[in-house]
Amino acid sequence: MHHQACLPDSWWEFSILHVNYLYNHTPMWRLDWQTPKGYLDEFKPDLSYLLILGCGAYVFIHKDL
Repeated sequence: MHHQACLPDSWWEFSILHVNYLYNHTPMWRLDWQTPKGYLDEFKPDLSYLLILGCGAYVFIHKDL
């Protein structure tokens, strides 16, 4: 994911944290299709806010500034 997103090598830590977060929120067969995080905390995680690693973003600057 890190190389596919064309991120600089200095961002490897961010990539590892992102993959770890996704892994902990992905359903697993051995947990009866629950997520590891949901198995421990007994909730269904919401991943609708996630974006693709390395996607472009824009900064909003208000007209008054």
